[in-house]
Amino acid sequence: MIGKHIAAQLQMLCPPDMCLGYVEPFCGSLGVMKHMTDKGYKSYHAYDKHADLITMWKAVRDETIVLPDVCSEAEYGLWKDSSFECIPERTAIGYGMSFGGVWWGGYARDPDGKRDYMRELRNGFGRLLPKIKNVKFGAADYKDLEISDKLVYLDPPYQGTKGYSAAGHFDHNHFWSWAEKLADNNTVVVSSPTAPEGWIQVWASQKWRNLQKKSRRHDTERLYIHAPIFDF
Repeated sequence: MIGKHIAAQLQMLCPPDMCLGYVEPFCGSLGVMKHMTDKGYKSYHAYDKHADLITMWKAVRDETIVLPDVCSEAEYGLWKDSSFECIPERTAIGYGMSFGGVWWGGYARDPDGKRDYMRELRNGFGRLLPKIKNVKFGAADYKDLEISDKLVYLDPPYQGTKGYSAAGHFDHNHFWSWAEKLADNNTVVVSSPTAPEGWIQVWASQKWRNLQKKSRRHDTERLYIHAPIFDF
């Protein structure tokens, strides 16, 4: 739900007529992108370092992904141990059938036996499909992207957390230096618990950080923009 609120803030910070398109270098689960594609921006580009994820999103968009009707724990293990990479179905199971949606984070189980995770995954893709038809996907490291005159939403791994295991180690100092340079000719908005000097908070909202009821807690989602964009 937080993605919808973030999308509204992004549109206010940089309306479609003030840029040449919208870009997400860390598109992840498309939690924000899916709420941006009806806002009227000239173009939509979604990138992620995890090539398997991008291959999956392309297959969802192009309606070429074919999910199995069921996925037992044994089948989950076979998919995980498979040497085949960049197979959309494997990636979908690696996230959608895993505990907490964590990449191969263990087979998801419902203590009450009422949930059908594969059906939820299939239905989720169906709801997402019309929202990403106009999105161009690309597998890329954020450092290799050349972006100009765009609204850029950055949602990097949070410092001090386990991060995004599929993408490997993340250099936060380098990221903030890169984001500052990117802000010279783009409207750059960063989602982060904190930000270095030169960035100002423009919005904050509480959200659930843990999916498990017994250990759920609120964290604060914060959006930052580079201060020089404002004329004080």
